[in-house]
Amino acid sequence: MNQQIKSVIMIILVMTQPAFSNNLCHQSSIAISQIQGIGQSSPMVGQSVTTQGVVTGVFQGSDQLDGFYVQSLRPDDNQSTSEGLFIHHSKTAVSLGDHLVINGEVSERHDMTQLIKVRVEEICQRNVKLPAPVYLELPFKTQDLEYLEGMYVHLPQTLTVSDIGLFDRYGLYTLSDGMLFSATQIVLPGLAAKKKLKENSLNQLLVDDGRNGQYLAQRLRLQAEGEQTFSARHPVRTGYQVNNVTGILAYDYGQYKVQPTETVVFNERANSRKNTPDDVGGDIQLASFNMENFFTTIDDGKDHCGPERNWGCRGADSSEEWQRQLAKTVSVIQQSGAELVALQELENNDQLSISALVDALNQSGEQRWTFVDTGHLANDAIKVAMIYQHAAVKPIGNYVILGDHSMKGFKIHRHRPVVMQAFETTQGQRFQLASIHLKSKSCRDAEEQNKAQGDGQGCYAGERAIAAKQLLQWLEKDPVSLNIKATFLAGDFNSYGREDTLRVLESGGFINAVRHFHGDHNWTTSYRGQLGALDHIMVSEAASDWLTGATQWHINSNEYRGFGYHTEDLSDDTKKPAAYYEINPFSSSDHDLVVIGIGQSK
Repeated sequence: MNQQIKSVIMIILVMTQPAFSNNLCHQSSIAISQIQGIGQSSPMVGQSVTTQGVVTGVFQGSDQLDGFYVQSLRPDDNQSTSEGLFIHHSKTAVSLGDHLVINGEVSERHDMTQLIKVRVEEICQRNVKLPAPVYLELPFKTQDLEYLEGMYVHLPQTLTVSDIGLFDRYGLYTLSDGMLFSATQIVLPGLAAKKKLKENSLNQLLVDDGRNGQYLAQRLRLQAEGEQTFSARHPVRTGYQVNNVTGILAYDYGQYKVQPTETVVFNERANSRKNTPDDVGGDIQLASFNMENFFTTIDDGKDHCGPERNWGCRGADSSEEWQRQLAKTVSVIQQSGAELVALQELENNDQLSISALVDALNQSGEQRWTFVDTGHLANDAIKVAMIYQHAAVKPIGNYVILGDHSMKGFKIHRHRPVVMQAFETTQGQRFQLASIHLKSKSCRDAEEQNKAQGDGQGCYAGERAIAAKQLLQWLEKDPVSLNIKATFLAGDFNSYGREDTLRVLESGGFINAVRHFHGDHNWTTSYRGQLGALDHIMVSEAASDWLTGATQWHINSNEYRGFGYHTEDLSDDTKKPAAYYEINPFSSSDHDLVVIGIGQSK
């Protein structure tokens, strides 16, 4: 290449790239802390400013955040103002450690202080040492982190993934110092619950993926399996742990979040999947499982479910979805090892839905499974049920129902009728089992005393407690007429472990099997990143000596919901990946399975 061509190229480069001159680098400019100001909004919104700082995070490109972060090299002494700032600009490529002089207009776009209409006036120096990150530790003392907005931060703790509900859609997940539990799972309703809720609010922080857009393919780094694409085979589960998260503390849409500048590594061994429940011992295993709307009638949007054909259908929206749901449900029951299962949220028809499940369980040729044939129960879209292996237990006597006919005032428009059946084991033990599904915490149609009372129990807490009292009264009358005292109450009580419903039953002599073995920190569901047990097996005093163990099989509460049987597109322009579905127990419902072991009485 001759000298003349080289000279032309050099002139072009000089004309198209910011200069490394020091014309502006040593001149006075407005400090980032002045632009940020004290409080949620900048006092300089709409003004054109020139500032300078070192690049601490690069997220350029429209598929990312379309900009970068800078931080002051000469921070002020005011602990109430941030030294970091987002620069909404991708036309000029920048790198970590670039010391820049920037001109732009101050904006509060998406609630975050930033510069728009930007010009990079000077690149003063490359490879400048980054400022030391601010160390953040959970739980926080305050939810107001405005003084750190846009700054370089480091989380030195081992933290736990506590919420993944928006991971697939936005790349968001929540970190906390240990698992977060719903207040009334571990403390009494009232003041203690309010205090716990406040503690939980200070013990969580969002982590983002530094990208705009929805349903972008998520790549993740797993400690044991390396880099993988997020899928049903390579999930992110709540309970996974991470160490040493480093990035920028961003703020938008009313939430603080870390945009990582270094790859986050998930330790999947901290809460790895289990293909079977923990061993609970015993001669037989009793389980309770809320199947989340197991319907054989396809949901086509019309109201033709329920005994009177006046309820909307739920569950599968197509034959393909139904087969996918059935396969997952069968895998749950087969791999649970249980011989007797109390079921909830089965379609309320005569036999069709429960027969379909039992037939699928018996597909191997062995007719091991059968069911308690109750027909439909009251007029609701769903009902409770029981299935069992006849080689392990046999029913004795007839099933009985707690409903408005057997107990005046029992509200079947709130709760599902309770079904109870007496059984005998091959060892000659006799017991009775009730399958239960009480009113949910949903506040739809709640009025007056049924609204949430601010004590942590949610809506309809009073109705659930009344139903528990009615259940005890009904049991005292020996409804099966066999004088059996060994009683198991299994199902979805829609009440966390320390709520009134469970305390009513405990005052009536029942013990919570899982809490008996594992204490308060147990769970079957997750709601907004907080764990709690809504599903329980309560054991009468007469059967307490039979208990050999109890566990909860966390196949759903810690899983991403999108790995279930549904086939709908993720969005108008994004198909659901085939890798989001596998025939296994995980993401089969929104509740975990509870399993106990029953052995010979001591």
